[in-house]
Amino acid sequence: LEVRNLLNSLIREKKAEYKERFLFKKGNKFSIVNINNIVYITSSEKLTFIVDDEDNQYLTYESLSNFEPQLRPTLFFRISRKFIISMTFIKSVKPYFKGKLKVIV
Repeated sequence: LEVRNLLNSLIREKKAEYKERFLFKKGNKFSIVNINNIVYITSSEKLTFIVDDEDNQYLTYESLSNFEPQLRPTLFFRISRKFIISMTFIKSVKPYFKGKLKVIV
């Protein structure tokens, strides 16, 4: 019984690690972005952009590797070195050349 309580406690702690929202500075104001509104996160030349469902882009200097453990794996999927996508916004997946897939959001 004590082991079960310990395991349940660890599971609750693990669930609490995932972020529900992020705070970004855009210009001279701060914006709160709920994870349910994030369509994808992309990285290019040490800059990371978060794109929401209204096509707003938020710049951050955190790497995708830093974002990945903060996102619930049932909602987000890293499809390449440069992209993490929200599975909520996937409209379709189509075959692409050389055995690759094209994801439409």
